[in-house]
Amino acid sequence: MGVLGSFSGYFAFRLAQRMGFKLFWCGFLAGVISDICTYMETSIGLGLLVFKEGETFSVAIMHSAKAMLEIFIVFMATSQGSLCIAEGIVVGFALTYVYKVRPSILYNLRVVKTQ
Repeated sequence: MGVLGSFSGYFAFRLAQRMGFKLFWCGFLAGVISDICTYMETSIGLGLLVFKEGETFSVAIMHSAKAMLEIFIVFMATSQGSLCIAEGIVVGFALTYVYKVRPSILYNLRVVKTQ
């Protein structure tokens, strides 16, 4: 489950950088997007478990898609939505803090470019 979340967070961070966002907002978006993608991936995995014996493939796919949507909206978005925002804030502040205290870390990791 962490693979999609990791890569989506990385690409969200790089996209936000290219769009000219400040470091806090790049980290915020990376945290939020990675969480949302992880929750979507979990919903897909759980939704695929609702196949019933004797169903045609198209009916089974429709039941799975409905289950995926319900799991994501009812369970993931309502219970984990506030955690997405909180994690985005934590990541944004952590990046900002590291940049102020030890910017060489972010330079060496190529998170930010040297000035």
